[in-house]
Parts: sequence; C-alpha cells; structure tokens
Amino acid sequence: MDLQQEAKQSLIELEEALLDFEQEPHNTALTGEALEKLNQFRLFAQIMELDSVLLAVNLLTTLLQAVQAKEMNLSENRLGLFFEAVELIRQVAGFHQSAPLESRSTLPPTAQAKTNSAIPASPPSKSKIEGNGTKTSETQGSIKVEVKKLEQIDATLQEVVIRYSILAQSNENEKVTELGKMLEQLKEQIHALQSISVKPLLMKMKHLVTSTAMKTGKQIEYVMQGADCLLDKKLVEELSEPLLHLLRNACDHGIETTQERTAQGKPPLAKVSLSFEATQDEALITITDDGKGLSTRRILKKALEKGVAQADQSYSNQEIWQFIFQSGFSTAQTLSDISGRGVGMDVVKQKIHRLGGEIHLESQEGIGTRVLLKIPLKSSLNGIFKGIITQVGPYRCAIPLQYVKEVLDGSKLRLDAKDKQILHQGKALAVYPLAELFHSEGAKKQKALVLEADAQAKCVITVDRVLGEQDIVSRGFGSYIRQLSARSLIYGMGYCGDELSLVLDVENLLQSEVAA
Repeated sequence: MDLQQEAKQSLIELEEALLDFEQEPHNTALTGEALEKLNQFRLFAQIMELDSVLLAVNLLTTLLQAVQAKEMNLSENRLGLFFEAVELIRQVAGFHQSAPLESRSTLPPTAQAKTNSAIPASPPSKSKIEGNGTKTSETQGSIKVEVKKLEQIDATLQEVVIRYSILAQSNENEKVTELGKMLEQLKEQIHALQSISVKPLLMKMKHLVTSTAMKTGKQIEYVMQGADCLLDKKLVEELSEPLLHLLRNACDHGIETTQERTAQGKPPLAKVSLSFEATQDEALITITDDGKGLSTRRILKKALEKGVAQADQSYSNQEIWQFIFQSGFSTAQTLSDISGRGVGMDVVKQKIHRLGGEIHLESQEGIGTRVLLKIPLKSSLNGIFKGIITQVGPYRCAIPLQYVKEVLDGSKLRLDAKDKQILHQGKALAVYPLAELFHSEGAKKQKALVLEADAQAKCVITVDRVLGEQDIVSRGFGSYIRQLSARSLIYGMGYCGDELSLVLDVENLLQSEVAA
C-alpha cells in the first residue's frame, strides 16, 4: 500500500476512533488512538508539503490532547466539528472521490469507503457471516490487498464463467455439473474477499445528520446499528448516495421543528436511525424517523395535479406512497439547499433497482416513517447476473431475471384496438414488442414477459422465443454509446457462453413513454 493509500486509511480510522469515542466518552484510550492516526497522517502532510493541511492537523492534535488531559469536554456539537474538520482535510489533501447525489448540497460527502480490505489469510470458506451480518473468522492473520488486484481477479472470474457456459452447452455430464458447483463456490469466496465494513458509511451518515440538524436548528439523535456488517465494497459505494438523500429528506422534511414537536406532545429530541443487516441472501438497510410521517392526503392531491393519479380511482396507502417516486414529485411547500432540489426520490429508486433491490415504505402520519431497502447480495455488481435469453428475429436479447415476473403465451394475448395494452390481473399494462426496438420484421410474438420493478412500474414485452435461463457476463456500452443506441433501452452486451446477446435496460424501459 503506497503512502497516499496509507494516508487515506489513517483518516478513515481517525473517524472510526472519534465515533467510538462518542459511544465511550470516558475512554481516554480512544483519544490516544485518534492521536496516533493523526500522527500517521501528519507524516504524509509533511512529505507532500501540504502546509494548510498540516496546520489543521496540528490544531486537531492540540484539541484532542486537551480532551485526553480532561481539560476540555467533547460535546456532540464539538464532535460534529471534528468530523467537519476531517472532511475538509480530506478535500484539501485531494482525497475527495465523488460528487454527492445533490450537487447543491452544502455538505461534502466523506471520501470513498475503505479502498483496501482486510482479507483473511486462510481460505474464505473458514469465515462465516452471522445472522446480524457480523463476520467471524477462525484465524487471526490478515493481509491487505489492493482493490485493483481484487478487480483483476473478478475479471478473471468473468472469463471463467463465459468459458464454463460454453462447456455446459456442449457437454451434459457429472464432471461439468461438479465444475459448475465449484464455480459457484469460487464466486462466493471472491465476493467474500471484496467485503468491507459498513462502519465508515454509517459514520458518514452520522456526519450528515449532525450537520443537517445544526443547519435546520433541530434536535436530532442519530442511532446506528449493524456497524460490524460486511458487504461488497462496490455495493457500499453505490449505497452512499441513496442513503445521503433519504437521511437528508428525513432530517429536513420528516422531522418537525422543536416547537412543533413540543406542541404535539412529542419529546423535543427527535430520532433518526440507520441500520444494516446481512442475511444469507440479501442486505437489509432500514432508515426510520419519528417525525411527521407521510401525508396521504397531500401526496394524492399532488399526484392528481400532476396527472399521475386518476380522480375516479381509489388507492391504498401503499399505492399513494409510491407516487413520491415519480420524477419531479414533491409535496414540499418550500425548497431548501439541504433537500428538495435537483435529484429526487425517482433517482434513488432507480439506483436501488439497478442494484437488483427493492424499496418498501411504511408510514403513519404524526408518528414517523420507515424505509426498508432490500438488496440481493448476489447482485450484478461484478458484471455477472442471472438472465432470461430471448430471440427476437435474428437477435438475442438478455433480460435480467429479477425483473421477469411471469411468462405468458403471446399468441393468446388480448390486446386493445391499437395493440398497445392488455388487461392483466385486472390492470391495464403497456405492451412493447421488442421487434420494434430492433426494427425486425415478421416477429411471431410467441411469448410475452411481464416485467415489473414495483407495483407502479410494470409492462409486457413480446418476443419470438424464450431460450432459457443462464448466467450472463455483461459489458456496459457507456453513457455516450447508449445515447445512440435504441432510445437508450439497451444497456450493453452480454456474453452467454459462445453467444452474444444485447442486454435490455429494463429500468429505462419502465420509465420511458413506452411503458407509461
């Protein structure tokens, strides 16, 4: 690990020590640990001749020494300033990795989560994930491996999957089946190597909540759970922006002012919590607040005004809550620089769905709101996903299995007069022949696939044939090429054994005018 990587790691571990100190304010050993990390970073600042950074490090060192000597108490507000100072140091040192979800936010995001993972020296099969997401190991030894090397291993795995698919297509015997099982074990072990703690991400959100509370003048307690949970590094990075937006919304719009809470008989101190849990198959992330809750009346009124709801139709609470995920939808009476501008809940939803996940809302007006994110651990983050292979004229098209809810007999579909909709399970669904996307003539439309992202996003596509289910290694086209390709409904190419398939971008399809 080079000097810059060590400096980044020192800042992350400094934040961890500060967070631990908040939980144990009388543990002076933690301030000693924080001072040690500052000293490690000071060496980097001296070598790189970063005078302004060095000045800030020296100031923090003086303050921490005063805390250690019990000459100064580290209150929550002061601790928040410490986190702000560390973030500024990170930016000035050039460690800032990515822009926040909302570019107008006054709060800079913490740099990318750990860039180097602690990897068990023993085979990964000797480690296990507990029900609460805590990883325990039978051995104590560990080494540090650069992320780039792990990505190279992952790329090799993708090539192995492609070659195995070719072999499986041409051979049906016990040895091939056994090889397939070994390949699945190898994939799980490599994914385990790429797992990191979510603690830095939880810490980042602590910083956000504290900063937002100070900006809005509200009293908000941040509660976190599952700090020992281990998730895929890429997944942790992808979750950062959606969580920033959800927590910012909870603090700015969900939590009432102190005066409003007192008038309603609520305690002045509001609570916002974030918890992580990893089961065998999925990550569960929960954001809760004890604020004002979602007003179904106001949401439905806005939905009617925007034309996304029909006045002559009745809606359940769950259906009404789904309207907030519509593009540009907001019930906020005033917009602020904290939230309510730029990217909305629709992009949060798209981000979670692209991870193969789901968003579930529960709310009670005047009591609070709970948002549950369910993300499959075996997602397509590594470029490998389960898909349905279809034939459309001379083309093969792969559809991610997570979106396919049902396969129907296309010849028995009852279409409307314009062949644009069918009535399925009591609801009118848009029908889109993939032949139109590929400009293919003479499509037989023998099969129809019901695609669904959630209760509010469904459509039906028709194809010539369904060829089967398979592991697919995907390669995205990139944003520029995708703008030129079939109304951006094609994500990229998929390697299915020795065959190539186009990968359908289901999220864009469901959001497009075709599925409206």
